Amino acid sequence: MVYPNIADLKGSIDERVYTNNTYAVTAEGINGSFKDTIDTLAAMIPSGGSITQYANIIVIDPNGDDNTGEIGISKPFATFQAANIAAGNSGSGNILIIVNPGVYLIDPTFTGSIFQDFVNYYFHPEAIVQKQSGPPLVYNTFKSNVFGYGVFLHNTTPVFVPLEGSFGTIEFVAIQSNTQVAIEINMASGGGFDGTRLNFIGKNFTDTKGGWIISQNGSAAVTYGGITSQVNEITFENCRIQNNGSGPAVNGDITGTVSNYMKLSNCRIYNSGAIPAPAIATVGTTVLYNTHVVTQNGSAVGIDIQGDFYFDNNVISNKPVSVTGGLYIGPAAGITVNPACDRIF
Repeated sequence: MVYPNIADLKGSIDERVYTNNTYAVTAEGINGSFKDTIDTLAAMIPSGGSITQYANIIVIDPNGDDNTGEIGISKPFATFQAANIAAGNSGSGNILIIVNPGVYLIDPTFTGSIFQDFVNYYFHPEAIVQKQSGPPLVYNTFKSNVFGYGVFLHNTTPVFVPLEGSFGTIEFVAIQSNTQVAIEINMASGGGFDGTRLNFIGKNFTDTKGGWIISQNGSAAVTYGGITSQVNEITFENCRIQNNGSGPAVNGDITGTVSNYMKLSNCRIYNSGAIPAPAIATVGTTVLYNTHVVTQNGSAVGIDIQGDFYFDNNVISNKPVSVTGGLYIGPAAGITVNPACDRIF
């Protein structure tokens, strides 16, 4: 697990002391909204989480100005592009970029990623990033931590396309593509990397809001693939993954080394497209924990696993499960069958 790195915050705000899940403000004159941000970030760190000092803080705000923006909290930038350039020019690897509430429309001609490697981001609630056309919001080797309550939308392409060698945590309220896959993880895009390790964590998770990964008209909501000799670990926590298009909600191939796996933990998986397909169709080791799977179409099976399948305390509704490989039942309740399901295995 990758945790937020919260520690002494230097510069114009002096410093804060963080110890055992609490912190003390030692400076005066800190505005309320910024203090709330630090409260929220500090609360994310569980006991034993790693603590690293942030050398610089950068703010993005809809009313910011790229011409006058500076490192610090008093003069925010208006765009991710300008804030990322400032982060790259800071000479420090310990940087936090805070994204204030508002709608950020990304220029369709911008071909880069909204995130910069080795920079941490925190999104306030109601911070929305949207791109109507052009390349994805993330299309590179992603090496960042994204925390908070961001909403990420794309109208014509996938939203996130992290490439081989990506690692980090991405917290979010919603990730949605209106016409394509929402998240497309390419684990064999170049070679020479150390594998892919990504953890997607939904925020404000309930049945009706928060933690959404949605494809409105794609071949899946989440895809991953690329057989490599590296170790690849992909996890989704507290997510509602839904495909309203023509394929599974989750569709991927993570074969390769014995350590490769894809894990769904405390998730709800829905498949409601018109064309019959399983809700989950994966090749390689797949782990389900405390997850509810519903297939709302004419597919013969709800889950199709070609590989080892580990499950513990899950609810599988409506359709049977097909497993080609090892079947491992955890110590909790195992699979709970919805009354509408006619058989399992």
